[in-house]
Amino acid sequence: MYFVDRNDVEDRLQYIEKLNDIYQTNQSWTTSMEKLALERLVHGWIEAIVDTGNLLIDGYFMRDPGGYADIIDILEDERVMSKDIAAQIHHLIKQRSLIVRELTQIDHQKLFEDTKQSWGAVQAFPELVRSYMREETSANAFKNNPQQI
Repeated sequence: MYFVDRNDVEDRLQYIEKLNDIYQTNQSWTTSMEKLALERLVHGWIEAIVDTGNLLIDGYFMRDPGGYADIIDILEDERVMSKDIAAQIHHLIKQRSLIVRELTQIDHQKLFEDTKQSWGAVQAFPELVRSYMREETSANAFKNNPQQI
């Protein structure tokens, strides 16, 4: 039996999609406010993706992760995402240290370029997770109880 809080997962996926919409509406990222917005947007993506991964790992009894990168490796191993998508998300996650620890050293042009490299994976992530949960739910004898999916 699985214990996945689908509402928590969906909240995070919708947050990622909200950030995706914001990202698509602004591609310049040149003013101080836009640079700060880009930092927060990338940080939000990373945290929401990792949180979602942790919810799946805990709920579907996957192996315990050793850190942020390992969460993505587990999702790849469990076929939540492809190797290519996982590689793009790994690239994005590497930006976390820069954003949260090296605040004064951020090269926003490079951050934007790195973000563009991961954009396809960030867009795909919510539906990949939903698809995985649908497939796992269809194999679960307790599929009618949303708290036990």
